[in-house]
Amino acid sequence: MFVLEAQNINAGYNDAIIVRDVTVRAKEGEIVTIVGPNGSGKSTLIKSLFGLARLFSGKIFYREKEITKATPWEAVDLGLGYVPQFNNVFINLTVAENLEMGAYLQGNRKIIKQDKEMIYQMFPELYARRKALAENLSGGERQMLAIARAMMAHPKTLLLDEPLAFLSPKVANLVLTRLLDIKNQGTAIVLVEQNTRKALNLADFGYLLVEGSCIWSGEADQLLADEEMNYKFLGLNQEGGYGEKAYN
Repeated sequence: MFVLEAQNINAGYNDAIIVRDVTVRAKEGEIVTIVGPNGSGKSTLIKSLFGLARLFSGKIFYREKEITKATPWEAVDLGLGYVPQFNNVFINLTVAENLEMGAYLQGNRKIIKQDKEMIYQMFPELYARRKALAENLSGGERQMLAIARAMMAHPKTLLLDEPLAFLSPKVANLVLTRLLDIKNQGTAIVLVEQNTRKALNLADFGYLLVEGSCIWSGEADQLLADEEMNYKFLGLNQEGGYGEKAYN
């Protein structure tokens, strides 16, 4: 059974359709990545799944229940989490306070404390910085805090928009390790990422968007091995490095 299924999505902003007839599915404990050139509609697609972009047509199902018209706060209550690329932490709050904000639907202080302890075990870097203001964190620490705060709501599906953006390779690998930990707990992850090679190496399943349309979908390792698709649309050269369009 798919925990999240979006069928024939046409989405965009105002009157502009950016994503055209795209279908995306994710199972429990599966990482699905959406890749493609800049401007291909990846972020718009993931925002439409969370009610943050205009959905012109198509249907969205969560655990076989239609949630097409759900608001973002209703989506969180159902079990979806979303981490945007920018402005994803409260910079004037501490790490601990940010985590508590992620549990705003949970009124039991004892459970919130237990959840924070669980998060600190998964993200020991955050425990060491728990009293620091988020504005004083490094880029990698902020990204881990954004993901951790979303996890405080116990999502069964986590939507991530460019979680590796602007991170060094070492820090990006650390974030990916944490995502694998989350996956192994049974959470489905739908990931939009410009760092194609890292995203496809991490994922179980992949979708390739070009100019708003899905032109390829299948096992992630198959897309990574498809030299023609990589070279033509993803900026990966045939020697396995990055071409001019690739994210570094």
